[in-house]
Amino acid sequence: MMPPRKTTAPRMKISKLELTLSRAKIIEAKDLPNDKIYILSRVTVKDVKTGETCEYLLVSPEESNFEANKISGNLTHRKIPPGQDERGDRGDQVPAGS
Repeated sequence: MMPPRKTTAPRMKISKLELTLSRAKIIEAKDLPNDKIYILSRVTVKDVKTGETCEYLLVSPEESNFEANKISGNLTHRKIPPGQDERGDRGDQVPAGS
């Protein structure tokens, strides 16, 4: 007797992709506003302090890979207050009672 095949995960992934595609609509490039970026757009960002630039490809969240310069549009943008890192930690303060 053959063991049961594990097809649940791939089938779920296919179903999710089919649902996503069912909601998609084709838009001509000429009809896209030129003041926004979209999936598969290549963007170049510049560090204004150092002048260093880096190019990224905007991809879906499932394809994002920062090491490969592939980022998704689901990034949280917020200004980090002086003295804090991206997690909000302040290295110079110790909680009371420590």
